[in-house]
Amino acid sequence: MRKDQIGLILLFTVFLILPGLLSAQMVTASFDPTQPVFLPAAAGWRIDSFVGFSYSEANGSRTIDDDEVYKFDSSGVKANIGGKFSNISVEAYLEQQKTDVKGEYLVNGWINLDRESGRLSVAMLGNDFVTVGLGGHTDSYRDYFDSSHDSETTTETNVLGSISVKAMDVIYIGGGFGRVKEQSTHTVDNNWNYAALGLGAIFGEPGETRFRFEYSWANSPEAESKRQGEEEEAIHFDTTTTRMAAELMISGLLFSFSGKEETRKLNETFSIGDEDYNDIKIMINEAGVLWVPQNGLTLGFYFGSKETDFYFKDKLSEFKVNIAYIFE
Repeated sequence: MRKDQIGLILLFTVFLILPGLLSAQMVTASFDPTQPVFLPAAAGWRIDSFVGFSYSEANGSRTIDDDEVYKFDSSGVKANIGGKFSNISVEAYLEQQKTDVKGEYLVNGWINLDRESGRLSVAMLGNDFVTVGLGGHTDSYRDYFDSSHDSETTTETNVLGSISVKAMDVIYIGGGFGRVKEQSTHTVDNNWNYAALGLGAIFGEPGETRFRFEYSWANSPEAESKRQGEEEEAIHFDTTTTRMAAELMISGLLFSFSGKEETRKLNETFSIGDEDYNDIKIMINEAGVLWVPQNGLTLGFYFGSKETDFYFKDKLSEFKVNIAYIFE
């Protein structure tokens, strides 16, 4: 595998490792108003209008052969605002994450320095059994990857649509499709598709004991743009993502759990020493406790962890505080 391909692998991986945890909702919306939806149709199941904010701090390290090469300290702020207007739901999400890296930049590998994200979702509820949504996502990354390129920017724009259907009053089935365009200051433009399917269930009514569960699968196939002039080639690896979320609401007290695993298949075997690597795995887990009344002030906190399994190992832990207001 060529040196520039190794670098692209690391860059694409770090994009996902260093940003803060995202508890994405695919076919249903979280009971926690500070958690954004990913597929826009899920916003159609929101009951109230709200405004929510979150602040997070994370730290961790990268090791190679059990030797620590970097320490990471990051902080982030997030805002999620949603409005319910008859059968129309609109949700907007903004996030900013910054990372401080301790250690000399002597080891091959890209390092994310900061990230900005935005989402807009619009969903329409029809006859209380189906929602259809359209949305857009933008993610902008600033990264270090060698002494010649100490601050490069990459922007991904995702336009997507989705549907979520309720059956038997408790079961939710849905999916979505998106088109992603990537632009960078050091590689050629690249494009790929994104498809997702999800299955969820919600038991109980607002004000009662409630339980929510969701499992989803998503895939984006490999896409590559060839090198042009001084701009390097761009590679998006075949990526499969599974997500699981469970929430239990008892008299306004919310217990929340979520997990995410991503597998990125390399287009060539990557070898270091006697070890061969054919994919990159990223695992993210999160658990929280919050007070979420039917209306009024919401408060809570989350603990999270992120791990990367490749020839290097990244391990980070995160603490997040959330505050929101739910309008009557």
